[in-house]
Amino acid sequence: SKMSIKSKEANAPSGHLLKLEGGVVKTDCEPCAANKGTSVLVEDLFFNTPARRKFLRTTATEMRHIKLVAIRLAVANPSINISLYHNDKTIFSFRAGNKNVMPERFQLLAGRNFSNDSLYFEGGSNSCEVFGWVAKPTASGSASDLHLRFINSRYIRDRVLDMAVKLAYKDIMFGHKLPPYSIHLVIDPATIDCNVHPTKEEVRFANLNEIKTLIKESIQNALARENVTEQIQRPAFNVSFKKQKESSNFKEKRNSVALKLQESPSLHDSVDNLEHTKDFFSGGTNEDLGNPIGQIHDIFIISQNTKGIIIVDMHAAHERINYENLKKQWLKNSVISQRCLIPLKIQLSDFEVDFFESKLQSINKLGFDLIRSGVNCISVHSYPVIIKETQIEEIIVDLIATMPDLESDLYEQKIFEILANIACKSSLRAYDRISIEKMNDLLRKIERTANSGYCSHGRPVWRFMSISELDRIFMRGQ
Repeated sequence: SKMSIKSKEANAPSGHLLKLEGGVVKTDCEPCAANKGTSVLVEDLFFNTPARRKFLRTTATEMRHIKLVAIRLAVANPSINISLYHNDKTIFSFRAGNKNVMPERFQLLAGRNFSNDSLYFEGGSNSCEVFGWVAKPTASGSASDLHLRFINSRYIRDRVLDMAVKLAYKDIMFGHKLPPYSIHLVIDPATIDCNVHPTKEEVRFANLNEIKTLIKESIQNALARENVTEQIQRPAFNVSFKKQKESSNFKEKRNSVALKLQESPSLHDSVDNLEHTKDFFSGGTNEDLGNPIGQIHDIFIISQNTKGIIIVDMHAAHERINYENLKKQWLKNSVISQRCLIPLKIQLSDFEVDFFESKLQSINKLGFDLIRSGVNCISVHSYPVIIKETQIEEIIVDLIATMPDLESDLYEQKIFEILANIACKSSLRAYDRISIEKMNDLLRKIERTANSGYCSHGRPVWRFMSISELDRIFMRGQ
């Protein structure tokens, strides 16, 4: 290409210009009139290699690749003004700032309100530091272009770093695709090898396991900090996050109603004796899932707290509770089980029997007591207490097919996926009717459960709508 680079320092009397053609410097660096900063102009791409020009894609495709490279540079260098123009049209223009503008720049690529609906994480070890942003699990299924990794502000591709992110999400989602994320590593250059690939986008680490563990734990800590109180203030967990101005008289009346609600006895008070806020609007501490009112189409639970209303997917909530309990019990090697009054007989195919003996120890650790009682038959003497008897045969057949080998490197990860599937099949289903007492018990348990905002497949458990938003919809207090 024919390229010119023009640059001027802030206090310099003039700038300097450098011209290249076909990768060769045509003129020495010469003074020129210029604004502060650096501008790069590329013209006549492949003018000296017309055969290469024939392999170019459409203008839109090539421009997409250029835009992707420019955004990566912008995300990695927040302290620099970066603009991209095409055919005299501004594609984007970013003003310089600190690292807090990184998610705003990445949002141009990721969309989905990434800057406001992402989690910041950071961590450090003896040899490196890491920070970045990850989207919520509800934004799963993103393309690989939305996974940014930087080492000392240089973009790289690395499957090990991607695996670290996947392991960080292991308790929240088990899909093959991950939400958008931006990871920034600050590391001693002497501990990495950049000469792995001609594009310099692949590197080798001297301390790979340390970096992988650091990234995984940093993201897990950020996800774990998302409790109900923090989630209820985030846009992702709100039906709408807009608020309206109200007259002082209307607000006073609303606060008096809220105070009466706090003082009235309820199931919520009798179960947990939680303290309620005295001000309905001005930063109270009662940001929980409230008191259940009833079910909607026997699928959702609707409840109210002093801030508004909450809609809870009862299957997703029950699944998260069951999964966390199963996982804790499995890690302690004490999954709670119940004995069968009469052993249940299950017929297996020849193919399934071949795997049964090798998987028996792992399956029994999940709370089962299985014994081979015939050529193609096994008997079930006990099973996890959360499983319904009608589901036993289906779950055991799945276990025989999916149970990993004890020597597998991903043994624990596969076990967690199996526990998630057992929790899903054993939880409340749509159209199951439950009492107010059971609804209340479910809400109190999900408030105390880790990763309570999502089921094990990444679906949201609940959504919140503030009383201010309800007033705005019905134009009250205007």
